[in-house]
Amino acid sequence: MSKQSALIAAILSICIGLTGCGGGEDTPPPTPVPTPIPTPTPTPTPTPTPVPVPVPTPTPTPTPVPTPLPPPPPITPVAAKLVITSSTRTLKTDGGDSADIKITALDSRNRVIKGIAIDVSTPLGSTILADAVTKDDGTISGKFWAGANRSNRTETITATATGVIGQIPILITGTKIKAAPTTTNISAPSGTSSLTISLVDSSDQSIPDQDITLSTSGSGSVSLSKSVIRSGDTITVTGTSTGTVKLQAEALNATQTLDFTITGGNAFGFETPNSSPSPLATGTLTDITVNAPGVTTVRLTTTLGLFGNGAATIDIPVANGKATTTFSSSLAGIATISALDAAKPAVTASAIFTVLPPVGDAAKITVRASSSSTLGTSSGTDIKSISIIATVLNAAGQPIANMPVAFTIKNPVGGGESIAPAIAYTASTAEQSLGIGQASTTFISGSVVSPVGVNGINVVATVVGTAITAEAPVIIGEQVESVTIGQASVIEAIMHDTAYRLPMSVQVTDSGGNPVAGADVTLTVTPYAFSTGFGCQVAKTFVAEDLLGNWNSITGLNIPQTSIGNGLLDTDEDEKRVEVNNISFNRTVACYNASDKDANGKIVPYVCPNPAVVSKNNILEPARSAAGSMPSKVTTDASGIAQFNFDYLKADSIWSVVKVTASTKVSTTEASTSVIFRLRPLKFDVEPTCFISDSPYKQ
Repeated sequence: MSKQSALIAAILSICIGLTGCGGGEDTPPPTPVPTPIPTPTPTPTPTPTPVPVPVPTPTPTPTPVPTPLPPPPPITPVAAKLVITSSTRTLKTDGGDSADIKITALDSRNRVIKGIAIDVSTPLGSTILADAVTKDDGTISGKFWAGANRSNRTETITATATGVIGQIPILITGTKIKAAPTTTNISAPSGTSSLTISLVDSSDQSIPDQDITLSTSGSGSVSLSKSVIRSGDTITVTGTSTGTVKLQAEALNATQTLDFTITGGNAFGFETPNSSPSPLATGTLTDITVNAPGVTTVRLTTTLGLFGNGAATIDIPVANGKATTTFSSSLAGIATISALDAAKPAVTASAIFTVLPPVGDAAKITVRASSSSTLGTSSGTDIKSISIIATVLNAAGQPIANMPVAFTIKNPVGGGESIAPAIAYTASTAEQSLGIGQASTTFISGSVVSPVGVNGINVVATVVGTAITAEAPVIIGEQVESVTIGQASVIEAIMHDTAYRLPMSVQVTDSGGNPVAGADVTLTVTPYAFSTGFGCQVAKTFVAEDLLGNWNSITGLNIPQTSIGNGLLDTDEDEKRVEVNNISFNRTVACYNASDKDANGKIVPYVCPNPAVVSKNNILEPARSAAGSMPSKVTTDASGIAQFNFDYLKADSIWSVVKVTASTKVSTTEASTSVIFRLRPLKFDVEPTCFISDSPYKQ
């Protein structure tokens, strides 16, 4: 039975038990309906609780790991300069001493560079690695010595890095030749002298197995038993004709000379004078004797002076194998006397007199430095010296020989400067470095710089025994050797972003590569070329009009030498155009076509073209102001460097090429250098959008 049926049955049973369901008492009671037995409601089978199915936890999406960027390529250091120093510039040929060599790599701002490879080229005898890497202080170092090569020479140590070369010369010296003759006076035609020659190094050790070459020259003649010998050999020198003979021995860049006098005997020649050249005082009579066996008449001629007959030529009869006369000269000079057999002119001999005023005629002395009167300071084994030459003259200005000259130092500065020898005699014959009547000494600088002017050092030369003196100034100072210009690798915007600033520097060094402090350096910057174009792209580049006055075509790589460059608009400059095609940001102007090369790949220059002329505008292009500005003078610091700023307008960048010149003078030495480059912009002013105004120039 359903729940609905059971409910109906229950209601009916309630109504029967009451008086009726809406009827009166007169209504007979209804027949009782049996109460149905309710059908038990079946207990529903409980629905089983479903077992929850585990929901799988979703796997989280991994956060992608970004791929690391490759590391930037290592920055390869670039050397702008290699400075090589040595503890000494002179070594001995025996290899017993050495020089401490240090090579320093510097960048364009003179900062040391660590870890740069330097290729070093040295002769044998070095501990410097051929391909070393600089240490933290930017240096590599080692020792250098003469090695097994015992010749006198100059060796050069060369260092190379990133295209930059540094060099330093080292003098190797001390090897010499010793000669020991039994005599230097030989009679002709068969007199002899034994000569032993040795070749030794700086410690007097013999150098065997090395050829020594012998040669002779002079008015006389000799024969040698050998012309090529070895150390310790003995040769025979035989006189063959009268006169003087200079014998010279050479080996390993060492030289030794010996003077032989060949006299008399049976050879035709001068017996007196017995040396040539021979000194003779003016106005002094001397004998001339010619040995002339088998000759009837001897003819003499002279280039200066007179013989006994009062003439420059004389024929002398031979008596007892000899011809004799006298000779004198009232004038100073060189008298060359020739003798010949009058019957056989091919038989000749000669003699030379150096005719000089008498010693007592000295009236004047002059003195000077042999080269520059300025030298650097000396330090340790680095000795600086100059030769001082004095000349003694008579009242007529003629040189006087054999005069003693004393040399002294006036106004010494106390740095150890010295002079040697203190006394020297004037030469009676012309020598390699001295003329007749000249005497020399050597001035060696000390460690202190001397003042310039009236209080400076002077070398005083005095004719001994007289009051005849003269002075020569000597300056001990730093000698400027070179000045270099450097640029920063970056520029900056200035003046409310309307101009650029390029930091620059100059460095001044002396002849030893040492910095020169306190040097005043003069700076100039001028227009050198200009470019047309737009959108930051150069179209064509032309030589600055200021450099084109009186232009002439030239062949080669140089701007015309008739350039004016005075900053004014001169005749034939307005709107002239001479194109050049190889100016980048740091290259030099030149008139040539880079594609024109010979078979060896060398650029072939051509004739710079005559300038084309466009319509004139009466304006010099570019103006001086287009080259920017920099200080007119800077002074180097203790490192020899002076820094300065170069400012130029943004509008002139790209389109202007300038020339910067730096020059300096220290003591009496000068140095100058120039660089030519295009004014560069900042990269973000050019890429990706050009913010530089177009070129103001027309082509």
